[in-house]
Amino acid sequence: MLVLGASSRAQIAPPHIKASKLTKPPKIDGKVDPEEWKEATHVLRFVDPYTGNPTSDATEGWVGYDGDAIYVAFICHDSQPGGLIGREIQPGSEMQDEDTVTFRINPFGTRGYEGRSRFRVNLLNTQSEEISGGRAAKREWRGDWKSATQRLPDGWSVEMSIPWKMLNYPKGKALNMDLNLERFQARTRIGSKWANTTVADRPEYAGFWEGVEAPTKDDRKKIQFLAYTAPEYDHGRSTLRSGLDVRYSLTPTLTSLVSLNPDFRNIENQIAGVDFTRTERFLDEARPFFNEGSDFFDLTGEFTFGRMFYSQRIPTFDYGAKAYGRITPTLSAGVLTTVDTGHTTASVARIAKTFGPKADASIFATRFDQVGRTNNAYGATAFARRGTFSADFQGATEADERGPTDSAYSYAANYEVPKWFSTFKFEHVDKNFDPPLAYVPWQDRHGWYQYTDYSTEYRTGPIRGFNANVYTAHYHTNAGALQQEGMEWFAGATTRKDIRISASRVDTQFADGRDSVTGLGLNFNQSNRFKRFGGYFETGERGSKPSTFFSLHGSVRVLKRLDLGAEFSALRFDGTDQLAIVTIGSELSPTRSITGRFVQRNGKQNAYLAFRNGGLNGTELYFILGDPNSDTFQRRVSVKVVWAF
Repeated sequence: MLVLGASSRAQIAPPHIKASKLTKPPKIDGKVDPEEWKEATHVLRFVDPYTGNPTSDATEGWVGYDGDAIYVAFICHDSQPGGLIGREIQPGSEMQDEDTVTFRINPFGTRGYEGRSRFRVNLLNTQSEEISGGRAAKREWRGDWKSATQRLPDGWSVEMSIPWKMLNYPKGKALNMDLNLERFQARTRIGSKWANTTVADRPEYAGFWEGVEAPTKDDRKKIQFLAYTAPEYDHGRSTLRSGLDVRYSLTPTLTSLVSLNPDFRNIENQIAGVDFTRTERFLDEARPFFNEGSDFFDLTGEFTFGRMFYSQRIPTFDYGAKAYGRITPTLSAGVLTTVDTGHTTASVARIAKTFGPKADASIFATRFDQVGRTNNAYGATAFARRGTFSADFQGATEADERGPTDSAYSYAANYEVPKWFSTFKFEHVDKNFDPPLAYVPWQDRHGWYQYTDYSTEYRTGPIRGFNANVYTAHYHTNAGALQQEGMEWFAGATTRKDIRISASRVDTQFADGRDSVTGLGLNFNQSNRFKRFGGYFETGERGSKPSTFFSLHGSVRVLKRLDLGAEFSALRFDGTDQLAIVTIGSELSPTRSITGRFVQRNGKQNAYLAFRNGGLNGTELYFILGDPNSDTFQRRVSVKVVWAF
């Protein structure tokens, strides 16, 4: 592994290109006219990061800019153009395993992950973007960019126009920015990159875009409004709810947001599964207020003693405010406060500093005020990498007013080369460490874990991809009693026929008994969500008691636009937990869709049906029958109108 790491570092040299300022912008029609793109920089030699070699089907790229936008073009040659794949038509889709191209840019040129934005287009010209720091879904707030695609006799082509006002960027002349151009070929399932950032996607290997003269005039609207109104009929009672979000650009790199009476009721939250877990289940966030600028409020990492800010701890609020962004290219900050009148006030603050592409540090604080309780928490994180080795620290303290102080911390040593990652992490959590705004799965914990992962792709043979990992843990309570000790392993392979096979084993002793479980998984059409089905089965003991879990799932597209999905899972352990989910969806157009979901959980049933007309600029309309997040069906009808101005 040491030899592989040294070899990979020696071979990778980030490419440099001079920024080309265009005197006339190209017409974004999908046709890459040589005359229109003659002033842009032409880039070649896209490589496969798994092999380091150019792909057999070449890709060409062009990059240029003017005072209004950045312009990007691709020509994706393909020796079998009949095998091109495009499925998704709604903006923001994942576009998994479709023919796509991606443009990445970090205008701050910090050679790090923070500050990067990406713009992706598939064969059908469906757009998906991730704006640095996080951005709400409404198009007027995310920004409007143009793209067009065209099929060619030997492949396909793409043109993009990305306005500067969509990006946070420093002003000035002769700036150096980080960028990359990427392609995914669905037929071969090979991803290629102009700048080989390796399998680990190391941002310091991104291309250098040198001498950019970023616009000094900021054309974006300083203040924007996003309003909604939702008349509804609920169990014989009519109500009218309305709310308003106001976003104000303090500077081109700092944003503030105020939310008054936000609508959380009509947002479909993640459904918690019934598979066995010894800790509280972590659920992803779907609410726009918390997703806006979310990167600036990520206080501690995923694989540590806990997450010091878990937004699900704030189920609702009457009004909230936040400010976030970059103070300088290497200094960022985020401040957030929500108020549920007469009940709780929650506040979060974070300041982070990057020291080049391989080191960063942050400090943070949270405060929770509730009748009868006030809690304050403080903490810090640090990360540094040198070559293939890295180390990180994360720690926090918390206390109720006039109460004792409790703490938690972790530090880790990591080793990473292409295809391999390994970490050794030590953790300590006090017995009563439980900040009300945090997600801390274990308290009273002292010990370590080791995790090693191997992942690769094969370009020939019956196996397309393989990954395996092993996890070893040794934890005691702070008084010395056994809490967790044992090992887990997992292995999975995907065949050329798109079949996914996996196996896992858990053999761990806990305070309440032993977990000894074997699991097997099988999925068909792994890369195609419109024709995928499979299942998972595990059996053995949990806490030295018999335990069995299984799940079956399937999804299929019929009649060209109608998507059907079903999932059933059951856990037999000290009784039976069962969960059945049936979904239906129809993409009538890129902006109009019908979705529905039926959920049955341990005898309780809920269903809802919704119509959506939105996704681009202009007024959005939703019609909802039922309550997406209730345990049982609700006799409720809601109409929601959203508009930006």
